[in-house]
Amino acid sequence: MRHIKIIFSFAICCVFLILIQFPAAAQITISKEGLIRNPTLFFQGIPGNDELSQQVLSDFANCGWFQLTKDKNADYIVSGSGNTRSLTLNIANSAGLTMAQVRGSGESTRECAHKAVDAVLKELFQVDGICNSKIVFVVNTRNGNRELLMCDFDGQNIQQITRNGTHSIEPVWGYDGKTIIYTFYGPAYTSLVQYDLESGKSRKLTSYRGLNAGGALSPTDGRYTALILARDDQVDLYVRETESSKLQRITKNRSVEASPCWSPDGKQICFVSDATGRPTLYVVNPWDGSKPRQLSNISGSERVAPDWSSDNKIAYSARIDKKYYLAVVDMKSGSPVQLNIGPANQKSILIQGEGPSWAPDNRHVVIENNGEILVVDTFLGKTRKLVSGSSRTAQPDWSPLLP
Repeated sequence: MRHIKIIFSFAICCVFLILIQFPAAAQITISKEGLIRNPTLFFQGIPGNDELSQQVLSDFANCGWFQLTKDKNADYIVSGSGNTRSLTLNIANSAGLTMAQVRGSGESTRECAHKAVDAVLKELFQVDGICNSKIVFVVNTRNGNRELLMCDFDGQNIQQITRNGTHSIEPVWGYDGKTIIYTFYGPAYTSLVQYDLESGKSRKLTSYRGLNAGGALSPTDGRYTALILARDDQVDLYVRETESSKLQRITKNRSVEASPCWSPDGKQICFVSDATGRPTLYVVNPWDGSKPRQLSNISGSERVAPDWSSDNKIAYSARIDKKYYLAVVDMKSGSPVQLNIGPANQKSILIQGEGPSWAPDNRHVVIENNGEILVVDTFLGKTRKLVSGSSRTAQPDWSPLLP
């Protein structure tokens, strides 16, 4: 017994010493319930490489997890060394004691910095990063068509994906970030198309008679595609094996279904239906034959465009006083719980916008508002403009963290 007490006392002393050595990490709360401010960070730069230093500094600013400062008593002090292909960042606390070292490598200065800053977020907050990710969105062209474009998480490096000369809309990333599913409008038909980013090639996933829309690959392996089809003159939810023609009908009624998205474990689908007369959110298990259940006691006279995060929150657009606003509901308990946008100890902040999509860090979402793409920090209720211009943009979708 005496030996057990000695071991226990030694363990307590070790924990106490760790808390003394790393006071900043021990004091900072990053949960939505407790976060009042972001921790401060002082970045000392990369000696001899101004371009890489500026990119890392920009990533720390845009990732949304820090308040940048030049105060050497900041919660975190980060220094680095490296080049455009390999970067090491040293993380110290306010006392100057090293907490951890992380590394990032890539084919360019931007990729190298993105991966290194993402590694800092993983080390400090145990979240997937945000920097090495992309956003796909729809842009209205001058000739009245709609094409897909893509940019980095900070709005830079905009690239055009489609040049179909028609309507290419509703883009959704595949589970691994290697493909994008979208709805293609032909002369007298619609199809679901899968675009491969590495090869630049496209293929038709579905081309059933009538409407083919709302394609979403299952989150763990992409084996199944949730989609909306108009068969038998009814617009219903279906699930199809992605690589075969095996099709399972999930709903069968006179209402109109839309916008399916998968739960993070791939066992449920959230979708929109107007079965009650106005569009609202439903959840269904597509595998056990159960009936869809309506999500009740959530914001908005209409609830549309859901997106399900990997930590089990659904972001959606809620109609309030004739406009649509960002709303978030927590699904962890099995029953929907409305969450604040902004700090939990303050009144929820109303942020106007439609079509939310979660970032890999489960904190930020991207939305469209009045033809512009915005990034919203759901913890603090702050926004930053991602993409704007003379051409209207819409329907953004955020990729998973890219390899």
